[in-house]
Amino acid sequence: VLPLPGCQAQRELDELSDQVAKLRVHRQSSMRMGALLEKEQAERERLAEELRVLTKRSQIMERRLLRKDPSWANKTTRAHGQTLDPKREKVERGRFIMPT
Repeated sequence: VLPLPGCQAQRELDELSDQVAKLRVHRQSSMRMGALLEKEQAERERLAEELRVLTKRSQIMERRLLRKDPSWANKTTRAHGQTLDPKREKVERGRFIMPT
C-alpha cells in the first residue's frame, strides 16, 4: 500500500517543525549563555576596578602610617631592603636630637 501524498507531506512538515522548535530552544539557550558571559565579564571588570582602588587605598594608608610612625617601617619596608635615616626618624617622631 502506497502512503498517501498528504500523509507524507504532513510527516515532513512535522519533522521540519520539530527541527525549528529544537533550533529555537538552542538559540534561546545560547542567548542565555551569551548573557551569562556578559554578566561574568562585567563582574570581572568590577572586581578588577575594586582591587585597583583597594590597592591604591592601602598604599596611601601605608604612607600615612610611615609618616606618623617610621618605626612601623621595621615591620615592612626594611624587610625589602629600604632603610630610613635614623636622624630623620627622630625628627619625624618629634624628638629632634642634634647630630654630634
